[in-house]
Amino acid sequence: GEHFVMELPPYRLPSLRGILLKTAERVWVYLRKAGTVILGISVLIWAGFTFPRTAPVPGQPATVQLEQSFAGRFARFIEPGLRPIGLDWRSGVALVGGVAAKEVVVSTLGTFYSLQDAGDEDISLQRHLAEDPFWNPLKAFVFLIFSLFYSPCLVAVTVFFKESGSRRGWTIFLILGTTLLAWLVSFLVYQTGMILGMGA
Repeated sequence: GEHFVMELPPYRLPSLRGILLKTAERVWVYLRKAGTVILGISVLIWAGFTFPRTAPVPGQPATVQLEQSFAGRFARFIEPGLRPIGLDWRSGVALVGGVAAKEVVVSTLGTFYSLQDAGDEDISLQRHLAEDPFWNPLKAFVFLIFSLFYSPCLVAVTVFFKESGSRRGWTIFLILGTTLLAWLVSFLVYQTGMILGMGA
């Protein structure tokens, strides 16, 4: 048994300088690997919500710009796939925004309501959703489930692509597989809720 005895090196607390150097090195590696791709796709997502520009029309809600944008048109395109899980194109725009970062889902959804009532900043998103006849607790729950499970954010996908040796197949599987899983789970929850009468 003595042949397998190994001597361990002495443990020491890391120095502050060592921690800072290692952190800086890892940040640089992250920026070098993912930064350029993330920046490029972020610009595309911003352009999708911004263009084409529509001229403001008196009496027309400000959310028309978002609806007429490329992202809004894409959300209208995918809306038939969202209806079986109880969601609409507005939810779709919020989910498209979540591709950049999941926390953008809530802020994008809030944009519709804050733009419609730009003069009243005291009304919370929660109150807007409660007053909107489209939303109910079941739809809100399904929206949260889908947001949780669908494709990881841009940063995660980019890092996955780089770490997997730039294998497109696995990256596409990650995006489509998680989104399909999100849809299936959301469908089961929504349809079960409707059968149980929770959709009212």
